[in-house]
Amino acid sequence: MLICHNVFKQDKEEIVSVIENLVALQDKDQIIRDLEREISDIPKRIEMEKSDVSRELESLVNARARLADIKKAMDDAQLDISAYREEILRLRKQQPDLRKQQEYSANLSQIEQQEQLIKEAEERIVMLRGDLADAEVAERECKSKTDEAGARVGGYVAELEARAEELRRELDAAMEERKELLAPFTDAVSKRYLSYYERFRQRNSWPVLVRISERGACDGCHMTLPMAKKQSVMRGRDVVTCDYCGRIVY
Repeated sequence: MLICHNVFKQDKEEIVSVIENLVALQDKDQIIRDLEREISDIPKRIEMEKSDVSRELESLVNARARLADIKKAMDDAQLDISAYREEILRLRKQQPDLRKQQEYSANLSQIEQQEQLIKEAEERIVMLRGDLADAEVAERECKSKTDEAGARVGGYVAELEARAEELRRELDAAMEERKELLAPFTDAVSKRYLSYYERFRQRNSWPVLVRISERGACDGCHMTLPMAKKQSVMRGRDVVTCDYCGRIVY
């Protein structure tokens, strides 16, 4: 659908001046937009860097949890062995009081069962020692990676924060310079053009001012304008807007 816009007719010299002032303002606004975009992007970059440390830290936590599990399993096996040995002592103390062969045989069988359990627990400890050695190596590697990531990211974050502060100073300076660029827009006519520019800019349709191509197309939406509008731009006596996107063409 076509968007119909008027041609602002005015003295040629005044029109040229208005266009030049608007272009200068737009150039400054582009700088401001770039600065604001980079400033807003820095917290995201910091979070991305911190997420790398979080991943390394999570790996370290998991490695330490596995290490703790293995140590607990070894401690539990040692406790089991102690309990089995105490049971063997108890069973052997019963032997002098046993009178029947059947009772004595049952006692010996129970002792053999406890000795078998001790053997299995000892074998389990041997296997756990191997797992423990591997887990200790993994924990040290994770700790080293976490420390390296923390140091790297800490330095990079400090650089980003310093850059953000520098950008904020540049933005403040650019905003002050923008105020100076608004100074020429004092009369009613130039204020009207400025108001049009500001309204269009606030709709986030960027840029507001665009060149018209040799074939008469708007560089903003790339639609070909009527020949009359192209001629108006060439004559430089009017502020011309695109019929399709509303941008000021020059």
